[in-house]
Amino acid sequence: MADIAGEADVSQYYIYRFFGTRLDLLVEVSDLLASQASEALHKDISENTLNFDQLVERCRSACSLRIGLLQYLASEKVAESRFQEGNREIYTCISQFFNNSGVLPARALSYGVVVLAFIHAEISLLPTLDLQLEELADLFALLDAR
Repeated sequence: MADIAGEADVSQYYIYRFFGTRLDLLVEVSDLLASQASEALHKDISENTLNFDQLVERCRSACSLRIGLLQYLASEKVAESRFQEGNREIYTCISQFFNNSGVLPARALSYGVVVLAFIHAEISLLPTLDLQLEELADLFALLDAR
């Protein structure tokens, strides 16, 4: 917190007063990252210029930092309900891609959840399971075939 206060040129007391705890601050950062990711994705998706591979790549880059932060928050026993809204923002945005592609709304929402889940798995589980990205390619191909 001292480093953050120093960078912001405010006192540590001010940071604690505004956010409460270090974990509360990190939850706020997580929410900010989710908002930024969903805004960037929404802009790209609304322009209708993305193909599926580009969508997945944008999601990876937009979500990678946040996913690492969520893992840390979970390890610190922060209730998952505190960051579910950010996930909802992102998968709802992803589902818009499928809506734009002519997929029925209920199925498009499911696809949005699945894409985000795959990306979470890819970033957090692949290193621990010693899997390669190519091993998930078939799963992504199923969604791309929609």
